[in-house]
Amino acid sequence: MIALADCESECYIQQKPGVMMAKNSNYLVRLVKQIFILIFRVIAAIIAPSDPKEVQRKRPRTVEPPTAGDAPYVWPKLDECEFEIVGESNYQNAIKRLAGDHGSNSSSAEFRAMLIPEDNPHDHLAVRVDGEGVGTVGYMAKEDARSFRRRLAAKKLGDSVTLCSAEVTGGGTARNGNKLSYGVRLAIKPFE
Repeated sequence: MIALADCESECYIQQKPGVMMAKNSNYLVRLVKQIFILIFRVIAAIIAPSDPKEVQRKRPRTVEPPTAGDAPYVWPKLDECEFEIVGESNYQNAIKRLAGDHGSNSSSAEFRAMLIPEDNPHDHLAVRVDGEGVGTVGYMAKEDARSFRRRLAAKKLGDSVTLCSAEVTGGGTARNGNKLSYGVRLAIKPFE
């Protein structure tokens, strides 16, 4: 018989071939949980970076929009805004401010977008799309962001903030009276 002592009570485990029985199963559950927590803490301590520079490198890096003294690259304007972005559902209030008053019709308001390469917890190669004066309106899709960064590198722009024309779409009223969501399209050449 193996005896395990607890501050409040004792728990005895009787071992038979292929069977373990316990007088106090709650104690065993707590004990197993504590053992797993201890194991996870040890593993985390082993794999956690001990070098402060490593911690600094893993912190999300964001690129600030250009200031008045900077001259960001402006992508050539295309006739149509065909490049779709993602995540607009999270930024409907900001996009609504860009759309302005358009009654029950869908919006087609143009604005200047900032394309901001950023390192965030979800994607270290993300490209955030900000609307001038309203903040974030969405992101490039993951594969588009990687292609866009390659396009930046080809132009020797690195992780520079660039500008392009963009358009708010949607936001009209459906036949049933429900307000439709807004979307954003960029006036840059889509990736193939």
